[in-house]
Amino acid sequence: MQERCRRLSKNVPDIHKLNIRTFNSFGYLVNRHCSENELHVAFEGDDEAAKLFFQEKFDELFLGDKDFHKKAVNFLAFFHRPERDQFDFQTKNEFSRHEASFKNISLDGKKLNSREEVQIANFFCLHGIQYEYQKHYPLQPEDRNADYASYHPDFYLPDYQIWHEHLGIDREGNVPSWFSVSPKHATAKDAYHAGILWKESIHAKYKTTLVKTYSFENREGSLLSNLKKRLLKHGVVFKQLRPDEILGLLKQSAHYKDFIELIFTFLGLMKSNRRALESLSTGILDKRFKVFLDVFKPLYHLYEERLRERSELDFNDMINQATQYIEANQFKKSFKYVLIDEFQDMSIARYKS
Repeated sequence: MQERCRRLSKNVPDIHKLNIRTFNSFGYLVNRHCSENELHVAFEGDDEAAKLFFQEKFDELFLGDKDFHKKAVNFLAFFHRPERDQFDFQTKNEFSRHEASFKNISLDGKKLNSREEVQIANFFCLHGIQYEYQKHYPLQPEDRNADYASYHPDFYLPDYQIWHEHLGIDREGNVPSWFSVSPKHATAKDAYHAGILWKESIHAKYKTTLVKTYSFENREGSLLSNLKKRLLKHGVVFKQLRPDEILGLLKQSAHYKDFIELIFTFLGLMKSNRRALESLSTGILDKRFKVFLDVFKPLYHLYEERLRERSELDFNDMINQATQYIEANQFKKSFKYVLIDEFQDMSIARYKS
């Protein structure tokens, strides 16, 4: 752009004084003029190096800090994607599109149909419980119905021969409005409950163990604790995995890299909007955001500590601190005209600078 401007305006007086910079470059210039310390660009301006730093510090904290370990497992295993109740959707197509926009993949790499099923699968993984997803339940000919597909309960625990169904009903037994209505039943609720009764009768007839959980338990925050109680009654042993074993699961999962990206992106948005971390923690209503901040805070403090120790500025710091210097009239270099390209896409910090 500078070469083009000088070429097209070569006959304009003082064109050689034209100074074209990115916002980051201009911020760095202001900081160099105003700071008493010699400054360096954080991670040499390499985003991937910054992400690697977060990854390394995450691993260190995970293995060495029990409180961080607990909070990180909580977010990555159970809050990695936004909560949205299946009762909030109006059509099956709307629900399917929403679910398709997320990776419903368990820590051990199994693809599941919903967020609630992912939570259950991750619960099994974190407690060393072997499971199979939608294993075929063999039926005798007299129990097969050609009008329906074969029977595949949600989960099967082979070490204990326990079948587990997660049922999508609220506490009053209602189902989402978009659930299908079969020809034999007047409503979707009737059809769904007929299916529940059939499943219960099958397990009773074949003398197999059936454990049930419900969507309303997830809404009330008791899904996994209730599941644990029911499994304990059937003699299921819950193993205490070592932190390194759990970290191995997390790092192999589909969500680990996404989480590091989320940390890096959130850091940039927070700084570019000139928000202090403390202000974000005030009056939090969103549970997922609170769980995320619990993990983000210690990583952020380690990041800022590294920058201070090395007299480094990241790109957002360059702009924010440059803004402070200019507002305090500490930057003495003047410009007669300032032209900003793509001004409509301005962040708050860049606008104020």
